[in-house]
Amino acid sequence: MRMFLRQLCCVLVLAVVCSWAQRREYLSPEEIDEIREAQEPADRMKAYVQFARARLDRIEKEMVKPSADRGGLIHDLLYQYDQIIDAIDNVATLGEIKRFLMRKGLDAAIRAEPEFLKRLKDLEAKNPKDVEEFRYMLQQAIDTTQDSLEELKDQYAKLPADKKEEKRLEKEAQKEERDRIKNEPGKKKN
Repeated sequence: MRMFLRQLCCVLVLAVVCSWAQRREYLSPEEIDEIREAQEPADRMKAYVQFARARLDRIEKEMVKPSADRGGLIHDLLYQYDQIIDAIDNVATLGEIKRFLMRKGLDAAIRAEPEFLKRLKDLEAKNPKDVEEFRYMLQQAIDTTQDSLEELKDQYAKLPADKKEEKRLEKEAQKEERDRIKNEPGKKKN
């Protein structure tokens, strides 16, 4: 009987650890594949920016429909968002070796993170009734985004200035932003 109880305890502990480990993964299998395929740091940063935006989109959708488990889901999405912003910072740090190639990725992240910060602060201002379930992760996400934006701006300022390339990248970034806005669901197309 003791042996059976020990085995049962081991199985239960293993199940809890496995479920916790699965819950803590912040990227989907498809997103992991996309990151693996993105060889250049700039491409990885752009992918992470898309993933962060997707988490904020899902949070905003959840805020529209109250449910019993909404607070927990928003908490998990904020955790994933926070981890993605940390991943952007890690790629930026590693990419300092390839400074020029990083310009495009840094630019994409620097343009996106103020939008992310505004969306997070808007969520905080709404102060929903289930906010206590995710208040800590929301504050963590806001702090992480603010810190990340400062770090990215510092790294961007250290990049060598090539005016011709910089103008080309800015035009490309503006076009990407226009395309993104045009293709957003629920937005009016001009």
